[in-house]
Amino acid sequence: WFNAAALQVASAVLRNIKDPDWRIYYQICFNFWKEAYVRYSVYLQVAKANLSFALKLKAITSRTAVAMIEELRMVGLHHEAPENAFLTAIVDYDMATKALEDSKMDVMARDFGSLTVAQPTGSLASSQDEPVLSKNWLDTVLREARES
Repeated sequence: WFNAAALQVASAVLRNIKDPDWRIYYQICFNFWKEAYVRYSVYLQVAKANLSFALKLKAITSRTAVAMIEELRMVGLHHEAPENAFLTAIVDYDMATKALEDSKMDVMARDFGSLTVAQPTGSLASSQDEPVLSKNWLDTVLREARES
């Protein structure tokens, strides 16, 4: 049930954000995690860990990361306590060679909250300080590009 290939693809894509098509490949990985999250609550941690990695590499903004997690949560409303799912897989093997503990999913998933602390979640309303949550995180990315 666990597909390590998607983790490796996501890691490689995030390390190559100069490629104009990187978002498409990352979207494919995210879509896999979203589909798997319907059945397996641990994929919330997988997504949070990978989004933390993307934030640390400055591949995405915290606004985009929050929109992606909100999109993921919408397909897993039936999970009772997805935050309690635990996974110690490695997010990025290059990082693991330098800091093994910091490269583990449970650690990086916990980092997600502190990396996105300024971004509110859980509301579809919008203001200057609050992201418009979309059903497609790519809409959020494109909106940010137009605003900057």
